[in-house]
Amino acid sequence: MLVVLDPGFFREEGIDSADHPTREAAIRRLIGRLDDANRLLARHNAGLVVAVDTFIWFDAIYQREARALEAIEHRPLKQGLDRLRQHRRSGRTLPGVPLRGQMWGVPMMADWPGFGRSWRAELERVLAASVVSAAGRGVPVVFLCHRIHGRNTAERSAVGVEFVEVLRWRLSASIAGAPPTRVPCVGRLRHLDVPWTTRLDGRLPDRHGPGLHPYCPPARWMNSKTAVSGTHQSRPCWLDAQGQWWARPSTGGGYHWDVWLNGAHSQRIGLSQLNVTQHGAPPGEGAPGDLHHVPTGKQHAIKNTSGWHCPP
Repeated sequence: MLVVLDPGFFREEGIDSADHPTREAAIRRLIGRLDDANRLLARHNAGLVVAVDTFIWFDAIYQREARALEAIEHRPLKQGLDRLRQHRRSGRTLPGVPLRGQMWGVPMMADWPGFGRSWRAELERVLAASVVSAAGRGVPVVFLCHRIHGRNTAERSAVGVEFVEVLRWRLSASIAGAPPTRVPCVGRLRHLDVPWTTRLDGRLPDRHGPGLHPYCPPARWMNSKTAVSGTHQSRPCWLDAQGQWWARPSTGGGYHWDVWLNGAHSQRIGLSQLNVTQHGAPPGEGAPGDLHHVPTGKQHAIKNTSGWHCPP
């Protein structure tokens, strides 16, 4: 697998704030992102694309976007940066290729005003070389991506319910020397293990977990014309393949999803709405896809707890 670094990977809102709690929260988020990236690169024996010909993509991004981070006195942050630079030392230098063809998604990722410059020409050059090289090796290409509000994500929260829409979950390239290629935008291992989480909320429980109430994505979730979200009971929700609606708790916090069932499941289970444990919940909250809790006044109504299955 070849891994192309997002020019916005090191960006973190609030990291230069004078407010200490804001700054510390930003540092923790960046450390988490570095840890996710380092685990992904290590587990999949991935090749980080460092350079194309003599143009060193990694260093160009690091010098402009991350060099100032080294001045922050924070040991876990320094360790995360050091581990990523180790992947840089063992990364790949690719030969350049003629830019004959077309790409989709690059302007959103490269022309964001927050960068203060455009990375478009350089990203197109690196992506084209990666796609052609990967085709020759028979390996995939992924874009190691950071989700930035106002660039590739949009805030859609309403009525106290958290909801973030991902605007770009893959790049596409049709370049001479390689077949048409889709390049998923990933930031953590779960994005590779459960591909639909590149577009949908990664806290939704998948069918591979131990719970009996998984989220089943629409069959063509990767197609931008496929509806994967909407409003139900006045809340922004994710829509599954079975016509059920999944929303974060309106009370804030919590480690579960409020799930409104379709007619068949509602009749069989005895309730119209369930509280299902999210992926990534602490152990004491239950397994992903389990019933998280049933309100006291509704426990008598449950007729069946066998859940449902997603198609393979």
